[in-house]
Amino acid sequence: MGNNKLSIGPEQVFAIGCGQCTMIRRVLLVAVSMLAVSVHAQQTHPTLTLPFESRSGLIFLRITLDTRPALLLLDTGSNVSFAFKTGAGVELSGDHFRTTEEYPSRVAFRYPDILKDSQGIIGQDVLRQFKSLRIDYREHVIELTK
Repeated sequence: MGNNKLSIGPEQVFAIGCGQCTMIRRVLLVAVSMLAVSVHAQQTHPTLTLPFESRSGLIFLRITLDTRPALLLLDTGSNVSFAFKTGAGVELSGDHFRTTEEYPSRVAFRYPDILKDSQGIIGQDVLRQFKSLRIDYREHVIELTK
């Protein structure tokens, strides 16, 4: 019976090792890429969550306006936000709404009966401060993301 031992020299060991290193590098690269995507997806953007109620197909935000509870119509077609009673502008300061000393000059508005309990309108001037607006009809909240 002959000698059936396999003899591997240093060159073959290095070649086997390099092939495995390439495979390990690829696996690590994929793992690091997946981790980077996961971390990017988990970055949080400040989000303001506001409760709303729906009436006759219109969305009314339940907010605090000048430290008082208020119901404001969400009107994406309006360029300005304003309070009905005074005509003063409405702005978002941090996460609180307040009236301003400004009075939108081009506001022409006829009050339909559905707005009798509402105190004003939130329009595009406030909405444009955010990257996105998400309406969650099940939870009855609007999420405004910076």
